[in-house]
Amino acid sequence: MLEYLLEYTQKFARLYLKEDKRKKFSIRCSFDSTLMIWKPRTFDLPYFYKGDNDEDFLILTPIDILTKDDAFICHSDFTSKFRRITNSLENSALRDAINRYFEDRLPVRPKNKKVQLKKEEIEQAIDATVQRYPEILDYYIHHQENNRDKAATLSAEKVNKLRTELVSTLIDFCKHIVEHSNFYKILPNSYQSALERVQYLKQVIEDNDGYRIFYKDGQPISSEDTIQRIFRLTWFASPLDVNSEVNNGRGPADYKISYGDRDSTIVEFKLGKSSSLKNNLLNQTEIYKKASRSISDIKVILCYTNAEIAKVKKILKSINQENAENIFIIDATKKDSASKV
Repeated sequence: MLEYLLEYTQKFARLYLKEDKRKKFSIRCSFDSTLMIWKPRTFDLPYFYKGDNDEDFLILTPIDILTKDDAFICHSDFTSKFRRITNSLENSALRDAINRYFEDRLPVRPKNKKVQLKKEEIEQAIDATVQRYPEILDYYIHHQENNRDKAATLSAEKVNKLRTELVSTLIDFCKHIVEHSNFYKILPNSYQSALERVQYLKQVIEDNDGYRIFYKDGQPISSEDTIQRIFRLTWFASPLDVNSEVNNGRGPADYKISYGDRDSTIVEFKLGKSSSLKNNLLNQTEIYKKASRSISDIKVILCYTNAEIAKVKKILKSINQENAENIFIIDATKKDSASKV
């Protein structure tokens, strides 16, 4: 895949970019099945500066293979469709055997009581059933292949949704950063730099109509990854290393900002409406810090309503964090125009 993407990017770069906007990079991406080694190939690619004359190449992705969510054939989709697939089996003996085996793997529920099974318990029963009847996977894959047109349609819808709801609105946000900030002159310090960028993001959203980014036709559109993507833009041309979804063994942290091994900061984004917000504030970031050997952390909470803001403030007070420097509440509620105020 890497070799394919590099060829695609090189073709684009040679077609649309001037020579001073691209450089040659030697990249190990071609597998020699005779020698059983990865061999280097040289590509003419777009690039960016990482600092101190250090340069790295960019890779482009063709939009027709771009995806945002799980693959069309994947474990989570299979488990969600498991009962539908087994009940549609034409072989009645096999269908009954599979359903009976699956039911026997589920925990025993008390009689005369409605007990909701946990997602983990259902998935464990499904996995055990697949081990016993692996042919179920063949039926699932066949079903998905018969609906491949649906996969293409869903992918196109998601890409268009990102274009209209995110990309077009972020262009204005980028222009605002370039014209009204000195971010790209900030000296390296992961914690202080991250604080200043979160403060700036908060200011743009609350005071400069940036909250509009999070609404489409008057309805909230944001998930946690929306504000994560926007935050990434504030680090353009920064000499610090900015990595999202960093997983060092205890699950992925939203961002790890670092300048060398000894200076790093974890930044986590949450929605005010989250039912697990209190536990996450107490435990999640500390786990990520230990796994990443980070010495600092910042938490950012996006709220859509005044009720959510009040809820978050109550939580912070209960854990003695209401005036913490490293916790930000961003007010993304709809604002009245200045004339009305």
